[in-house]
Amino acid sequence: MCPACVPLAAVEHRSPCPECPGELRLLRDRRGGLYYRCDRAPKCGCTRGSALDGTPSGPVAVAALRELRTAVRKGIEALARDTGISRLTAYRKLAAALAPAAPDAFRVVDLDDDGCRAAVDTLNTLATDGLLGGDFAVLG
Repeated sequence: MCPACVPLAAVEHRSPCPECPGELRLLRDRRGGLYYRCDRAPKCGCTRGSALDGTPSGPVAVAALRELRTAVRKGIEALARDTGISRLTAYRKLAAALAPAAPDAFRVVDLDDDGCRAAVDTLNTLATDGLLGGDFAVLG
């Protein structure tokens, strides 16, 4: 079933927000995918990924983790742009490097802080090996 076809009421899950007294509620993004966001947004910016059936997936993302995931996504975009490969191929290259046992199960939304740092390190290695035109060392 496509994400846009899943009725939200059928998969309504809520959990307490770890950053404030609010609740993480299931929402639909502009592409039809599901995710969790604190009901006190934009004051609280906690989010969490969701599987297609509405089950929460990955760690709750506070501001620092969202920033790390954004760095990974920007690195994937740059890998695709600078090498002339598709974004999907760039994503698969990173997945194969980070999760060789199950590259098809790799999702940025499931990465925690350490996983994001490993992804950025991998992208930095690709950049230093001359495979990319930029450096993604945004972690300081």
